[in-house]
Amino acid sequence: MLFNRSVSAPPVDKFILPDDVELDEIRTELKYTNYFRKKKDPRLDPPRFLFKGQSSYWASEHNDFILKAFTEKKTGVEMIDMDHPESESCSEFSGKSRTNTPVGENVYIIPDLVQKDNILIPISISSSSPQKMDESSMMNEIKSFYQNLGLEPCFNTGVICVEVCKDQEGSRFIQNAVDTWTPEQISYFFSQIVGSAYSLSMNLFGNYVIQKIIPFLNEDELFKLILQFFGHIYELSLHVYGCRVIQKLLDNLDDIKSIVAELESHIGELIESPNGNHVIQKCIDKNIDKDFLIREFENNTVDLARQRYGCRVLQRIFEVCTEDETWSIYLNVIKNIEHLINDKYGNYVIQHLIETPNKLKDQIFSYIIANSFMLSKDKFSSNVVERCVNNSTEKQLEAFLDQFSKCMDGGKPCLYYMCIDMYANYVVQRFFDVADAELKAKAKNLVKPFIKEMKAIPFTKHILSRFA
Repeated sequence: MLFNRSVSAPPVDKFILPDDVELDEIRTELKYTNYFRKKKDPRLDPPRFLFKGQSSYWASEHNDFILKAFTEKKTGVEMIDMDHPESESCSEFSGKSRTNTPVGENVYIIPDLVQKDNILIPISISSSSPQKMDESSMMNEIKSFYQNLGLEPCFNTGVICVEVCKDQEGSRFIQNAVDTWTPEQISYFFSQIVGSAYSLSMNLFGNYVIQKIIPFLNEDELFKLILQFFGHIYELSLHVYGCRVIQKLLDNLDDIKSIVAELESHIGELIESPNGNHVIQKCIDKNIDKDFLIREFENNTVDLARQRYGCRVLQRIFEVCTEDETWSIYLNVIKNIEHLINDKYGNYVIQHLIETPNKLKDQIFSYIIANSFMLSKDKFSSNVVERCVNNSTEKQLEAFLDQFSKCMDGGKPCLYYMCIDMYANYVVQRFFDVADAELKAKAKNLVKPFIKEMKAIPFTKHILSRFA
């Protein structure tokens, strides 16, 4: 691509005119040259001469005059200095570039020059700011998408970017585009939407754009995003869309003190929130001091363990924190096991302790085995007994069978009543799945005299198939 300067050639009245070339003649010829260049009419005779740098046409008749005018009066470089007063020949200029200082968003491009007959002639363009062109191309795509949405015409790039993010297809378009953008383009786009990050985070489609762009942000940009959220972290954490943004932010931050500081006084509400509990679980996963979380469960162990989302957070604490850190919570759970084991949510906490190594595991097993018959007949605690059977040692299975062998009023063993119970029959099935042949044979012998009666009960169908 050839470089054409936007300014005119040296003023013609500054030339030293030789021979019979008159100043008026040059002026007339220049006017005709401009007309010829615009019209491109093949019926017009080409101009008699053109100055180098003015057009792709080269002078022939007055070539010697033009060369003389440039070489004797001003060189090409000197003419650039004269036409651009901000260049380095000016006392006010202190930079290295020969281009004048950009105004607004205009970009000046430095041409590659070669010397011919003592004249510097531009041959190609080398951009000193290629990314600016990329940003322009990126914004053109976004503006085009904005126009296709049929929204009111707008010249504010920030408003355009935000509105596209709030559109369903626009959100998808931006998310896909982020994967192809350069870091500079992402930074430019982020600068256009960061002022609206709070509202976008709570938008049905905009929140996905914020989530998508967070992993690509540098440290300074993440700080700017946090500043936009300052004072609203708690509110966002409770929001159905905003909580996703906060979780993504936690995933990509090493230091989350600023976020925790806004959440610390609302831990109870966040734990019980369908959205906030996920934010708290993300905090648990981070390498931070978790005393403020543990303290909340120490003071409200039973209530939170029996809460729909609180039981999830408590299990996560047991998974991440050491036993020493959560020892007081363990003790509170064991102390209140009878209130938790048949609770619709609390039973999951007990199941978790059954499946994970801990110092109180044997104590939990002993309680469940001793009360296995009654617990097996309840809707939620039967799940705990089943989980306990599945994780029992051979000795513990024998202890279970001892409890099942005890006779109730009427001379029938507990195992029989368990086989015909709508919940307890699942515990029996699990026992037959994990017990060895000897224990299975003993269990069959306990209920063998009552097989005929059991056949009339619908809940015993799967158990009787195991007796075959």
